Amino acid sequence: MKVMYITGYKPFEYGIFKNDHEGVTYIKKAIKQRLTPFVEEGLEWVIITGQLGTELWAAETAYELREEFGGRPQVGVITPYLNQEESWKEDNKEYYESVIGRADFVGSIYQKPYEGPHQLKMKNEYLVKKVMQCFCFMMKREKEARNSP
Repeated sequence: MKVMYITGYKPFEYGIFKNDHEGVTYIKKAIKQRLTPFVEEGLEWVIITGQLGTELWAAETAYELREEFGGRPQVGVITPYLNQEESWKEDNKEYYESVIGRADFVGSIYQKPYEGPHQLKMKNEYLVKKVMQCFCFMMKREKEARNSP
């Protein structure tokens, strides 16, 4: 497996509203724990779409791993459309720029700003065709965790 798309919850879905929240540290550790075996087995690319939360934290984790594994994995950011961060708060924009600024590839599926939900649908279809594996990082909700083995 050479290419993996990583996605998951946005920060507010975890109850996180700032990047310095202590929960981010634990989420990144969990991502690293799950991602490391794939890198050891030859994972070459981590792909994200640049969403706040899991995706940007996964990119930061991949940057840590590539220092440990001699440049692997590379990180690609494929946004569904141009300027997706345009309406975000300034601190989120700065954080986004700092993360994607270290990516090995940055591009957009649509070479124009947001026009409608069809762009998000096309993003999903594009990624399904291009990646070999999708890693969706989600947490069990308390009620679900109590009812699970």
